[in-house]
Amino acid sequence: MAIFTLTLPLFACAQETELRMPLDQLKKRMAAGGVVVLDVRSASAFADGHIPGALSIPLDQIEARLGELRKANAVVAYCA
Repeated sequence: MAIFTLTLPLFACAQETELRMPLDQLKKRMAAGGVVVLDVRSASAFADGHIPGALSIPLDQIEARLGELRKANAVVAYCA
């Protein structure tokens, strides 16, 4: 699973700002409330299984729903 940490407003430049985060570190940050985990796969892929607590915003909806992420300190997006 590829996990990327993106700091807004750099989301549009995801490929240029890619950082990998180990899953154990992600779990710690989620427990501390310091991150929004974003699943950018299709709604059907999300329904088939996802990281518990992840927010589902398919990649083709990111621009329209960006307001849902504006209050986040950090966003970790995954697509696999």
